[in-house]
Amino acid sequence: MQLDLLQEVKAATRDQHQRLEAILPLTTTSITLETYKEVLKVFLGLFDSIEKALMESELPAEVEFAQRKRSHLLERDLRYVGLSEREISEIPRSSEMSRLNGTAWSLGVLYVLEGSRFGGQYLAKSLHERLGLTKDEGCSFFSSDGFEVGAMWNKFCQVARNTITAPTDRQEFMEGAKSTFTSFEKWVASSNVPIS
Repeated sequence: MQLDLLQEVKAATRDQHQRLEAILPLTTTSITLETYKEVLKVFLGLFDSIEKALMESELPAEVEFAQRKRSHLLERDLRYVGLSEREISEIPRSSEMSRLNGTAWSLGVLYVLEGSRFGGQYLAKSLHERLGLTKDEGCSFFSSDGFEVGAMWNKFCQVARNTITAPTDRQEFMEGAKSTFTSFEKWVASSNVPIS
């Protein structure tokens, strides 16, 4: 019996997910505001690039991707922690995922971005305890700015299951998700910031 699409992709990317969490120490008791600022810059460099690519991709309209974008929340948080508009505009952006390979692949990419909302809820609580940040004060990205995370996730899952039916599409979906985790790992490794 074949695994459900979302169960399969979760299992296929588990190791990558754990490696990424290990190199982004957002829950350590020693985290400082300066470290947090550097992490936000890393996230913006990749999220901004991926979201622009997804806007140009072949995502199903039912996903309502424009409502899911979060790079503007990273910019808001960076302004809160002291960066100017010029400094934000000068943050390097990744070019690795500037073009995406079709609907199934793009949905795989979006799986990773949408899944990160759940982790963000946990991180937001931890960042509040350690740095005093809140949804309105420096932590709108990880808080998903108050969006209904569960409802958004369920809608994404429904669209993905309805769209990804052929075996070749299923494989593309898996590869899109894996490539996104790989891009995150590479981007963090190349960012040369003290976050590990």
